[in-house]
Amino acid sequence: MNTARILQAAGLTLTLTLLHGCASAPPPNYACPGTVDGFQPNDATSAEVEHCLGKPDEDSKGDDGRYTYIYHFKDGVGAAFLFSSAGRLISVTNLASSNP
Repeated sequence: MNTARILQAAGLTLTLTLLHGCASAPPPNYACPGTVDGFQPNDATSAEVEHCLGKPDEDSKGDDGRYTYIYHFKDGVGAAFLFSSAGRLISVTNLASSNP
């Protein structure tokens, strides 16, 4: 096999890997919404939610590739974020504590 072709293929693979990583991260000037409801379905991504709120307290992945991030906040309040397999926000559900 030709060494030049091997190096070219390795360089292309590295470039595509780096571009994929950059595409999933929010831009450096991304402004986090002031409330959980500020994350808009079909607009926000899981990377943006994680950038603003940190690692989720719980996460789960469905057989269809969709996944959920759950965050627990003060006073028993929380939020569940459902994402498509591509990482786009589908819905946000506010969670309230069942404790009085």
